[in-house]
Amino acid sequence: MSVDLLKNCTLCASIDWLDVLITFARPTQFRYVQEAFETHTYLGKLYIKGVSENPNSCRTFRVRVHDPDPVRLIAATHRVSEKFDKICGCVLHAIEIAVDALPGEHTPLDRFELAQLAFALLRGLSDRHSDATDIITFRDWFEPVENKEQAVEQLAGGCSINTGRKGDSVRNRCYVKSIDHVNGNEFVHLTPRARLEVTLRGSSVLPVKTLEELLTFKFETLVPHFRQVKLAELPAHATVTQVADYREMQRGAQPLGSMVGHRADKKRASKFCTVRDQEVNGRITAALRTLTRRVANSVKKPMHTHADVKPVSKRSYTPSEGTSVITTKHTTEITLETPKSPNYVTNPPSSSNPAWGAW
Repeated sequence: MSVDLLKNCTLCASIDWLDVLITFARPTQFRYVQEAFETHTYLGKLYIKGVSENPNSCRTFRVRVHDPDPVRLIAATHRVSEKFDKICGCVLHAIEIAVDALPGEHTPLDRFELAQLAFALLRGLSDRHSDATDIITFRDWFEPVENKEQAVEQLAGGCSINTGRKGDSVRNRCYVKSIDHVNGNEFVHLTPRARLEVTLRGSSVLPVKTLEELLTFKFETLVPHFRQVKLAELPAHATVTQVADYREMQRGAQPLGSMVGHRADKKRASKFCTVRDQEVNGRITAALRTLTRRVANSVKKPMHTHADVKPVSKRSYTPSEGTSVITTKHTTEITLETPKSPNYVTNPPSSSNPAWGAW
């Protein structure tokens, strides 16, 4: 992959968004649930959809939260439950983890170089299904990836590249990120960066089931979904067929981690051509590990935010009147104060327009 470009970048890991399924004791309309989140929590106006044959009046709703803080989200769901009958259940439905390659202050990269890096990260994924097709998307327009040059050009122009289909349990996406959403409608300009996203949807692939479990989850265990491979050096004793396979991998847009070619031995050819990129994988693991510490610290340390978290002693704690409290399995007190958006999580580099498809 583009190792030279990546050496000048800092890798940042973050939770881009997550979906939770919230079940109330009795049916209600989604607009009342949306109004409760907007009025009584820091989350603002969210995308909320009923999950039933009659989505206008049901008990279970799917709620999507961008740039979430799990602790604050737990506090928000508790606050909403006070406005309705008791919430019967709140489970994780989907989560999207992002890894950004952020250029250094003294080594800026132009948009074309960031597009090259974003495509290299997607193409280098080792965990790829053989039938996953790379699709260039921009709003309601899409087309398949035909070659590397076409893919990089479209990424530089603001498109994204998605693998698989909508609703797949595991889906990947890459693009050049330069703007972000605030409160659902406003935009804030960011330092342009190459982004690789992995979406996990459904109980079969999700590592945790509840928001409380997410507080102690080790995000570095998700590194297999980001693991990178690179082209191996061609040995001197390679056969003519192996040389042809290698040249095809060099000039093509096919993902390095999937089976390539059109012959019966294509699986062997892919293994022959590639090896794991240990340096890049180590940096991705470090970025995910830093994200683990960030989430864990949000539980352990007091924070002057909408959901302020303070350790609680089981023997001495007595809740004050009017204080909203949620107790997790790690015994934490969550109080509601003023909002603050969480920041990205970064790890230092080693020595050596958002588009359609989120659903």
